[in-house]
Amino acid sequence: MKAAVIGGGISGLATAYQIKEMSKAAGLDVHVTVFEKENRTGGTISTVEENGYLLETGPNGFLDSKKSTLELITHLGAGAALEKSNRSSARRYIYNGKKLMMLPDKPQKFLTSPIMTLSGKLRVMLEPFIAAKKSDDDESVASFVLRRIGRQALDNLVGPMVSGIYAGDPERLSLKSAFPRMYGLEREYGSLIKAMMKLRRGGAPPGTLTSFKSGMGSLIDALTGALGESVKTDAGINLVEKSGRGWKINHGSTYEEFDAVVTAVPAYVLGRILPEAAEECAEIYYPPLTVVHLGYKNSVIAGKTDGFGFLTTKASGTKVLGAIFSTNIFINRAPEGYSLVTVMTGGANFPENAMMEHDKLLSTVCEGIEKITGIKGAPDFWKIFPHEKAIPNYQVGHPDTVKKLENKMEKMGGIFPAGNAFYGVGINDATMKSMETAARVAAYLKGVK
Repeated sequence: MKAAVIGGGISGLATAYQIKEMSKAAGLDVHVTVFEKENRTGGTISTVEENGYLLETGPNGFLDSKKSTLELITHLGAGAALEKSNRSSARRYIYNGKKLMMLPDKPQKFLTSPIMTLSGKLRVMLEPFIAAKKSDDDESVASFVLRRIGRQALDNLVGPMVSGIYAGDPERLSLKSAFPRMYGLEREYGSLIKAMMKLRRGGAPPGTLTSFKSGMGSLIDALTGALGESVKTDAGINLVEKSGRGWKINHGSTYEEFDAVVTAVPAYVLGRILPEAAEECAEIYYPPLTVVHLGYKNSVIAGKTDGFGFLTTKASGTKVLGAIFSTNIFINRAPEGYSLVTVMTGGANFPENAMMEHDKLLSTVCEGIEKITGIKGAPDFWKIFPHEKAIPNYQVGHPDTVKKLENKMEKMGGIFPAGNAFYGVGINDATMKSMETAARVAAYLKGVK
């Protein structure tokens, strides 16, 4: 039997690997082929080494609190290369247009933090007395936050967080899909603060940011190596068509038949190669985002890059969404005597900032960094990675969109959706979903054997 996985990003590679493993365990002889249109695998995950710097084009790591990614890495034999972030990088900041303010990491610190006014803090403290939403209808992240903890919390805390994770707009993002934990806490406990008290932990997700000594590209290399000849690069797909009980895939000038197909591509690609999915795929928006790496001499930035990094509020007046102080987090990201600052610009609220001409973009970003941190002068090194369509933003109603697509594919039989277009944008989301999807594929193939 033959299974195709379309898309060679983390979702596609992990799913293909799990299909192989699960099929073997079930006694099935399944040949898996991964089709990737680019000349390399990994999608937005890639690590570039240049001038002694280790540069991530996309995610900088994953939280080690979820076992799916760690188990996958262990099975791949890549565990020895893991690297945890430095504890000293735990401090995070918000820039409000005037100054950097440290995010309180404990409830008692929230009371004395300048991140909100007294009235804003009092509004948050009223949260346990606000009735939980009775309807199960989806709502925007902004609607949820305004309802439960108020305008200042949205503008100064949640809005910047949404920019940092999704480069998104909380007014449009689906609460259920983008922040299912917040949705679940209200449903289960009736209040976010009551939930935090009962669970005895704050609102930040648990776990330590983890990567590899040679960057996140190591995970892609390990998966690609394990799959071997199953991976075909420079193999873009033109069309996916039902053919009897199976599927016919057109790549280049060739048609190839498969018993099952997994689609692990962006929504805008899936809607083109599988016309039946076009309506649902059109609902998913991808804002542009550009990653700018800046290398400075340590003497230039001394005392100006504390902790993990910062995010900015929408009203801050800067064209910088946020930045991470990469060498504070993982020490081997720059040559000796230098530090690396990684900046993000663009996003759903300011898409025009992401696609500027590179010289103008660099100048704009450096001006923003100087205003926010006090780092003056041009960097000694810079590298720009633009993403015209970056992170999928799940609009209000996304759960229904996904359900409609799943129902369509189930009726067609033998085709399975995967990837961050539908099921979460984090690496842990991808590895968890890969196991679920692979199990469904293996069960399906066993039924048609």
